[in-house]
Amino acid sequence: NGTNGKVYLYQYQETGWKRLGAPLQNVSTGYQLQKYNGSLYAGYVSSGDWTYKLFRWNGSGWTSVFSSSDRCMSGVYGTAAAADGIYFSYVNESGALCVYRYTASGVTKLGNVVAQSSGMANITLAAEQGTVMLGYRDAFANDRLYVKMYDRSSNAWKDAGNLSLQGEGILKSYGNQIYLLRNGRYDSGIGELYRFAPASSEGTWSKVGNAAFSPTNVSERDMCFPGGVPYIV
Repeated sequence: NGTNGKVYLYQYQETGWKRLGAPLQNVSTGYQLQKYNGSLYAGYVSSGDWTYKLFRWNGSGWTSVFSSSDRCMSGVYGTAAAADGIYFSYVNESGALCVYRYTASGVTKLGNVVAQSSGMANITLAAEQGTVMLGYRDAFANDRLYVKMYDRSSNAWKDAGNLSLQGEGILKSYGNQIYLLRNGRYDSGIGELYRFAPASSEGTWSKVGNAAFSPTNVSERDMCFPGGVPYIV
């Protein structure tokens, strides 16, 4: 829950909602909450110094675990949680797309995705079972939607499969597969769901279902997997 640059954490109990601790400060345009190793983490770009910040909830308050050394573009960032850490990304003021992994041992940079671009937007991350994937839209490349997969052996990002789409998307991981909840361009978009199996030798994306889940673009959407079946809201 955020207002006036402050984000409050609430916990639901039998008697109702209870606000916990002091709020995060100077949150610019949104934040993302993740859970790793039993703890909650919040990532956002600060409107105070325009750096990316990652905080861990220690049970009574927020503890800073990372603050970028470079300034960031507001609202252009992403986070994901996996068994081996918190993954987060942001675009710095030079236009470089940076991706890192946080663990209790520290923060590690994961290769170089894009050295410089001023058109990147709608960053999304997904991570599971050692696979890390990153998606983003390039507004200056006809809104092309890129999805890349991290190669640990070469510390480099490579194109994931044969994807050729426009618009922006949300990446989700479940059952050793990566799902792309795609939203088409604002002027002619539709909502579609695609699936990618990282371990597959073909390395291709397949559309889930014969038709789009929405005939028009959808500004707010999400997905979960109760019973192992994808549900879209």
